[in-house]
Amino acid sequence: MTRHSSKFPIISNGFPFMNRLRGYFLGKILVRISDWYCAWTGIENDLDVYKLPFNLCLKCRTRVHEQEAMAMAAAEKIGIPVPKLIMFGHDGEFGYILMTHVPGRLLNDIHGSLSEHELRTISRELKTFVDLMRTFESPWGTQICSVNGGSVRGHQIPHGRIGPCEDEVAFHGEYLQYAHPASWEKTDISFEETLTSAKVLAAMDHHRVVFTHGDLLPHNIMVKDGHISGIIDWEYSGWLPEYWDYTAMLRSRNLDWWWPRLIMSTFGQQYPQEFHSFFRLWMLAEDTFTW
Repeated sequence: MTRHSSKFPIISNGFPFMNRLRGYFLGKILVRISDWYCAWTGIENDLDVYKLPFNLCLKCRTRVHEQEAMAMAAAEKIGIPVPKLIMFGHDGEFGYILMTHVPGRLLNDIHGSLSEHELRTISRELKTFVDLMRTFESPWGTQICSVNGGSVRGHQIPHGRIGPCEDEVAFHGEYLQYAHPASWEKTDISFEETLTSAKVLAAMDHHRVVFTHGDLLPHNIMVKDGHISGIIDWEYSGWLPEYWDYTAMLRSRNLDWWWPRLIMSTFGQQYPQEFHSFFRLWMLAEDTFTW
């Protein structure tokens, strides 16, 4: 795949004082407006997402960080269907992202009602978006980092946050530091076999570093009329090895359910060695993961 001739859009961090001021406005005022709006219209807020008039919504969590807002804004600029960022703020405890509402429903909720043709269309569209994201050069060189050059976050990241790492080898090394035979409790596979397989991936240093969503699963894909209407929740995005989104989409050890089958039928059997070794690396550090 050829790289894109244009530079990846750089989204600047907000000034800390202004982020704090916006956080006060979003948390103290818009949350109350959402409560009034929902009571008046009879609709219910989703978990951590407050509905607002004028097709707006407000995401509010302790783990909402500015890098998520920046990644979403960058994704929109390169042509990925995402909520449009209005503003980000934080109040010292919670982070807030004010954005437009994406029409449609979560793929996770409606996949059973979709035809085989519609599911394959959605899968092909997803591949198109992933391929587009991979065409841009990272402004941070070989670093494994968030979109703004900071730490990478995610369910599959030790303690939920590491880095930035100098390169892919350093990134993999963060996992290996948790390889301790004394704490190994699994009985279906030995520690030595797991470590040997994990080291195969840990030694790899040839993968391109690409713009990555990090959690491309059905609960983050919005669908309307049989097509993807938006990709949401960019909190685990960043610049990661090219295999990351693929293995993340298949991170269930059970590949016999509808989502892995659909992904493999469209994306093909990509990164077979990385996929196998990644789960061994994953097993070494999984006690540190945040779920």
